[in-house]
Amino acid sequence: MAKGDFYNAQEYAWQLRELEDGRVFIRYDHQVSTTNKGRYNTSPIIKVETNNNGQIRFTTQSGSQYIFRVDKVAKPMHLIALSMKFGVAF
Repeated sequence: MAKGDFYNAQEYAWQLRELEDGRVFIRYDHQVSTTNKGRYNTSPIIKVETNNNGQIRFTTQSGSQYIFRVDKVAKPMHLIALSMKFGVAF
């Protein structure tokens, strides 16, 4: 992954994960569950944006951008966490 890359990850289920220092990142895979936490991950998230098309855009510390579908979040409570941490509305 190079700095500033763009990833259309709308086909993947995703979940929010927290680092020990409080920063968060996304783990994603075709299916995310209690046994499969996701084999792919982003670097720490610095910005979150939503749109009316059910998409969510994450900008990472490395400058990369990822587009996911809001309805593919593995745990809906993670949307609340994103709202509180980044001030986005769903």
